[in-house]
Amino acid sequence: HVCLTLDGKPFEYPWFSGAAHNGGSPYWISHHSPAFKDFLKFQIDLQKRAPLKVLMIDAQTSSALATSNWSFGDFSSHSMDAFTIFMKDRYSPEQLTEKGIDDVENFDYISFLNDAGYISAIDFQSSFNSLPLIQEFRLFQNLTIGELTSEMADYARLNAANEIMVGVSSPTHDPYRSTFIDKVNFYQEELTQ
Repeated sequence: HVCLTLDGKPFEYPWFSGAAHNGGSPYWISHHSPAFKDFLKFQIDLQKRAPLKVLMIDAQTSSALATSNWSFGDFSSHSMDAFTIFMKDRYSPEQLTEKGIDDVENFDYISFLNDAGYISAIDFQSSFNSLPLIQEFRLFQNLTIGELTSEMADYARLNAANEIMVGVSSPTHDPYRSTFIDKVNFYQEELTQ
């Protein structure tokens, strides 16, 4: 349920690197994980007892940020399965062939990169901007964090006792991290951005 590097290793949030709690490391969470979605819903349910009037979603804790700003990616099984579906749904067979994908049903981005000579997290990071399908992978991560944010906004508003304003801490100047969706009422960037 955490992001994995190209070589299958979990990685920590850089700003919590080396920290631990009860023997657990602060690994980067994959927004594709069903367990993460369940956790977010649990948190919203707790907040709705208040009653909730404003919900702030921290979009930074997503596979989009792990991919774009830290160049680790999210090669977890949930992310890879979803990326295959994304490619199949977004591109025609001819477009996929042009991209080097002859059999989208069996497409595996990890194997695709391995076959192109990118094996490790270091390979991925050092060649980030020239990786095959990196623009498609970044777009996929960005669109899916938007979908998750929309889903959580809908969930928060479901059976709510009052109107709920939803905001995100998504930067508005970065197209690969911005969560521009109609379910969001306001944007609040972090001061360090």
